[in-house]
Amino acid sequence: MTTLEISRSEFATLCDRHGNSIFLTSAWIGLFDDLKFYKTVNKDNKALAFFYVRYFKKMFFPAYRTPLFTPYAGLWIDNPSKNKANYNSTEKKIITEISDFLASKTALISIAFSSGFTDFQPFIWKKFKVIPNYTYLIPLDQSIETISGAMTPERRNDIKKAEKDGITVNKTNDMNIVLSLVNNSLDRQNSNSYNDYIKKILFEFANPNHSFAFVAYHDGKPIATSFCIFDQEKTYYLLGGYDSSNKHSGAGASCIWNSILLSKEMGLKCFDFEGSMLKPIESYFRGFGGNLTPYFTVNKAPFLAEVLLKFFYRSTF
Repeated sequence: MTTLEISRSEFATLCDRHGNSIFLTSAWIGLFDDLKFYKTVNKDNKALAFFYVRYFKKMFFPAYRTPLFTPYAGLWIDNPSKNKANYNSTEKKIITEISDFLASKTALISIAFSSGFTDFQPFIWKKFKVIPNYTYLIPLDQSIETISGAMTPERRNDIKKAEKDGITVNKTNDMNIVLSLVNNSLDRQNSNSYNDYIKKILFEFANPNHSFAFVAYHDGKPIATSFCIFDQEKTYYLLGGYDSSNKHSGAGASCIWNSILLSKEMGLKCFDFEGSMLKPIESYFRGFGGNLTPYFTVNKAPFLAEVLLKFFYRSTF
């Protein structure tokens, strides 16, 4: 068993053949120019796993990270074992190979894996720091009343107040409105360094086959938005924003609520808030009543870089 770097085109072929996530599609990976692609194969050169990472330089070191706006590195594993013990052993071997491969790199490494992967012992054994992160997931196989009832009274009241105050929420294909509202929020947070990627997502990637957006209006003016992407099973809340000069506590919540309702109407299984470790954002997402769900990031750095990073990212390295 070995892990090899492969071309973008070969990776896209693997995605088309095996991928079942929106983040394992040619359309999504086509947004990024700074990716490296890998596959793990057996002695017969059959692909057992594949994944991708963002590659760049930081502090004079190469860096391997989860791509921007991507919740996890798109790891796909082929594990046909039916017996539970054999299944666990097969997955352990594959993860061990991947952890050995990454540990061999003299690089800054910070890669997130989806909540479906739980065996990180091989990374721990290779001295990676395994960090829990959290997202909220709303199962959509429940009634609308059950989903609404799981929210905090504050969140339900926000949505009711928006309706009472004459705020209307409409689905939109006008990504210029979405971009303006998203940028408004990012500018307030001094977080607008990724504007080019946001534009790519909204104007190159977004289409009705895998994304939708809602905009809340007050007196005819757009004041809040939500932008989501989806695959066959799950909706991901990717971007949101509001106009601080026309702020209403229920506008953003109403956009998200409409996103949840549409996801259920489409027959999807789950609504994923895509996580946040920022306390105010986590509190806001928690109010929608989803299930708190962990996912994990593996982190490693060369010794000198790790010493320096501990001054700035102690919880990560």
